[in-house]
Amino acid sequence: MTVQLTLAMSTIGLIVLSLIWRSIAPQQAAISDLLAGVAWLLVAVPVVRAGWHSLRHPDLHGVTDLLIVLAMLGAWALGDLITAALLPVLMIFGHILEERSVMGTRQAIAGLTQLTRSKARRVNVDGSLVVIDSQAVRKGDIVEI
Repeated sequence: MTVQLTLAMSTIGLIVLSLIWRSIAPQQAAISDLLAGVAWLLVAVPVVRAGWHSLRHPDLHGVTDLLIVLAMLGAWALGDLITAALLPVLMIFGHILEERSVMGTRQAIAGLTQLTRSKARRVNVDGSLVVIDSQAVRKGDIVEI
């Protein structure tokens, strides 16, 4: 994930540089397009690879990869290299946010499982209480809550 984040940040830097160059020297649009093209190439290779993998091994996560690849290639075909480079960057940031939320959910579930009671108090026939492991509770046992 750190490689993708590094590529995304490098791409954003090149896009910003391309936009600055375009505003400073509009007569040199070719240099601005070259910077945007390099930015696109940085993120296009891993995104196209992920799209190809999801085409061969379909899953729900791969659908977004395929849609981003199609949108990226469409923007590139229209000559809008900045949009073609920004689409995969947005996808990468979306994947990073998704991974962070999944990690947080896993930690929350692990914390909840630690809160569960591991012992139970079973009421015997004579009314006495016996502390037993919660896994030892059987159907028909009377437990005190």
